[in-house]
Amino acid sequence: NQCIAGATYFNLTLGGTGVKTLCGDIQVNGDINFISAVTLSTDAANSYDIISQGNWSGTGSFQVNSSTVSFTGSLAQVISTGGLIFNDVAVNKASNNVQLNQAVTVNGQLTLTSGDVVLSGSNLTMGSTSVISGGDASSYIQTTGAGQVIKSFNSLGIQSFPVGDASVYTPVSVNLSAGTLSGAQLRVRVVNAAEPNLTNPAISRYWIVDQSGITSPTYTISYTYDNSDLDMGSTDETNWRPAKWNGSVATTGSLDDLDDATNTVTWAGQTSFSNFSVASDIPLPIELLDFAGYREGSSNVLQWITATELNNDYFDVQRSKDGVEFRSLGRVKGAGTTTQRREYEFVDENPYATKNYYRLKQVDFDGHSTYSKTILLNASEPEPLSAKATPNPATGDDLAVVIRGAQEDELVQVSVADLSGKIVLQGEVRASCLVNTAQLKPQAIAAGTYIITVKQGYKTANTRLIVVK
Repeated sequence: NQCIAGATYFNLTLGGTGVKTLCGDIQVNGDINFISAVTLSTDAANSYDIISQGNWSGTGSFQVNSSTVSFTGSLAQVISTGGLIFNDVAVNKASNNVQLNQAVTVNGQLTLTSGDVVLSGSNLTMGSTSVISGGDASSYIQTTGAGQVIKSFNSLGIQSFPVGDASVYTPVSVNLSAGTLSGAQLRVRVVNAAEPNLTNPAISRYWIVDQSGITSPTYTISYTYDNSDLDMGSTDETNWRPAKWNGSVATTGSLDDLDDATNTVTWAGQTSFSNFSVASDIPLPIELLDFAGYREGSSNVLQWITATELNNDYFDVQRSKDGVEFRSLGRVKGAGTTTQRREYEFVDENPYATKNYYRLKQVDFDGHSTYSKTILLNASEPEPLSAKATPNPATGDDLAVVIRGAQEDELVQVSVADLSGKIVLQGEVRASCLVNTAQLKPQAIAAGTYIITVKQGYKTANTRLIVVK
């Protein structure tokens, strides 16, 4: 066993055997690296604190006692040491974020002041006596992948989740007024996309709220969307209402449950946990499954897919330098009224040299129009790997996984796993262009929720799939 003197260190490397015990508060301006399976203790009698400005890596254990670990580095900080259990954690960074590459547990207070906690594919578990302090647009928890915020609790009341995606803060809270608790947990993440099972989704965002250990719950849920989510076509929020999908049925609340002045939904009387979002009373003229683009030589290729169309005369393809002022590039004829899937393409042969913002203006035969979301093509940045399942929900027929951003002539692995992580279906496709499709056959998969993962080299992307029978 060894004593670690209270001091400021450049890097802290822990090796050998036994327990390495703090003998005073320390600041590590670089990385904390476990090069063997040793234990770092903050000293049970004194609970010395750690200021960390770098990464945590390697395999070891942490006896945290009642100490505080503060993440204050100006560079991005990554936690790659598995199984870390903290007491109090403070995130107060001048710039950049803290990213979890392994699951982390906080049993004390998580204080969010500046800088985000990025979950990626790893979970952040808050213990039953833990609290989250702070949380706003300058510091929140990014649920950018399959990772969830898991909150354990043992009494009724409000559980708040300061979550968002890589761009915006969109928190959710659950006020549990009734229910029997036994090892109760709430699991939350937010998805920056329209809930695929709603007939008339009004926003491109939904919140996945799940539970365990709660019997006969009654609760009020509150969630806040951002103005950037208003990209589904209809922007008349007076006709919007809360909506949810419980895995088999979509239901909606009252118009009075949505405050369009604050973009906040407050929906009382909930008795089951679901995917929550916002729906419009006005059917959209098209159901747009996908709209994306890629660079090909000196041109930009735009592609979009519709599931249904209602009185759709044409699409006006528009471009902007700044995402504010748009000009028309050309028209693509629509399919009128159809329930068949349609694919469209438009080539911009003279794009701007750097950033190009694109959107679609959909025009009905009667002249009414709606707008798609805006996408950005940056000539200096490659498109990230992404995946989208269609149809979703799948019913047992052929399933297409649309893959974007894959390196041409390289294999892409595709797998489908249940929520326990068991792979139930897998395949691969050789990328022939930037947009590729993997065909899978889900006939043998039971009804339920699954995670589709696509991998190519070091790049990974995930998307959710619902199978109904």
